[in-house]
Amino acid sequence: VDEETSDAILKLLAVLDPYFGAQCFPKSKYVDSKTEDILINILLDKVKTHNLFSVLYKTLDAFVNLKSEKALFPLIEFFGKCNEQTYVYLIVRTICELYSERAVEPLLKLLNISQNELTLMFAACGLGELRSEDAIEPLILLLEKSKSEQTKIEASSALCQLIPKDKENII
Repeated sequence: VDEETSDAILKLLAVLDPYFGAQCFPKSKYVDSKTEDILINILLDKVKTHNLFSVLYKTLDAFVNLKSEKALFPLIEFFGKCNEQTYVYLIVRTICELYSERAVEPLLKLLNISQNELTLMFAACGLGELRSEDAIEPLILLLEKSKSEQTKIEASSALCQLIPKDKENII
């Protein structure tokens, strides 16, 4: 199919079945940025408005399939406002899986501005998974300021993940 038809098919899929549309997105010959925006907005709306675990899981999986850079900051923004532990965990996993180094700065920002222990805990967990050296000082500060033992454990664990593999057996 030509580029125009490819885009039209994906636009139709975004409305009819955004999950399948997200699976097709990386395989499409051409996708207009407006079509990408439509699909991202439909998926973000599902993340924000559905409280069924299965819907959220399926939607975040669609973001992984979509592999769109445009979804990073809306997902991070939603993550910062979410208070449901399972959802926060899934969102962090999605962000880390999708964006690796691009996710470091927004997660670091959340460590600095959030007062929500759940957000802090999972942001620390995500930073550990991303293994960014930029996270060392903020994670140490989180250890010092947090009142939650679980957050301190996650910050400590994240710091341990930052130790280079060849240095683990020094002690």
